[in-house]
Amino acid sequence: MENFKPLEVMLSPLGRIKGIDGRVFVVEKSVFEALKKSQLDLPVNVDHEGSAIGWIKNASLRLDDSGIYGLLELNKNSQYLVSEKHYRYLSPSYLVDKDNNVQTITSLSLVNTPNILKQALNSIQGAPMEIQKEQLEPQKGQEIEGKAAQTQEGKASVNLDEALKPLFNALANLSIQIEELKKLLEAKNEGQEQEDSDTEENTQVQTQAKRAKQIKNLVANNAILPKRAGALMDFKGNDEAFDEAIEIYKLEACAIYNKIELNKVQATPHNTLAELIERQLGQFGHVSATSQN
Repeated sequence: MENFKPLEVMLSPLGRIKGIDGRVFVVEKSVFEALKKSQLDLPVNVDHEGSAIGWIKNASLRLDDSGIYGLLELNKNSQYLVSEKHYRYLSPSYLVDKDNNVQTITSLSLVNTPNILKQALNSIQGAPMEIQKEQLEPQKGQEIEGKAAQTQEGKASVNLDEALKPLFNALANLSIQIEELKKLLEAKNEGQEQEDSDTEENTQVQTQAKRAKQIKNLVANNAILPKRAGALMDFKGNDEAFDEAIEIYKLEACAIYNKIELNKVQATPHNTLAELIERQLGQFGHVSATSQN
């Protein structure tokens, strides 16, 4: 196999093609243009399975009235599959639309039961091979005749819509699930907002009750002026600010009440004041000079 060289093979005929399994494919020149535009080499495997045993170089692709051609290059360890006639045909994997119009070719495979018989490999004792270039009639409606055979051509082409149908169904189901989750999340958020509102309201009620009791005690003990009770009941600040307000009102009350007491003392007659002082001192065992006389 030292003389084995890349050989030109037909990737696909052009026109309206009917396979042995009865399916009809339409291959336009646009398929060739799509292949060239991709700039990708096409992999070649065996029976549409496994890793690549060779490649069709993108640079070697050419088009004529009969079909799309390219140079087949086999890996060194795989050349015997053709040179020793283990496989005789090439089968393309088509990517098609819903009307079976071929969009592109994704790969090729060495097979012995092809769906399209125009891709036979002519092998003579391992010498370089060439594909038969039988001229196809350009009219649409032409069918490629061939002998009937069982085939695995189900792997040779992929109906794009059928392939994507499970994905579309999954996406549709996912969209429905997302909408349901959104509704559940909205309901949960509304419930949480209501719960937070109720909790905040209860906290405010408890705080107001606590402050009312504290204000009542402050007024009863003359710690603040009675006229400040209303302002403290309407106080909207936090507890720290509330306590600071109380301290200010306490200072105010202390100053005013002390002044009132001082005025009372100043208004008391001298004799009465002396008697008050003596009574206070007497509680501690002191006796004034007036009492001794």
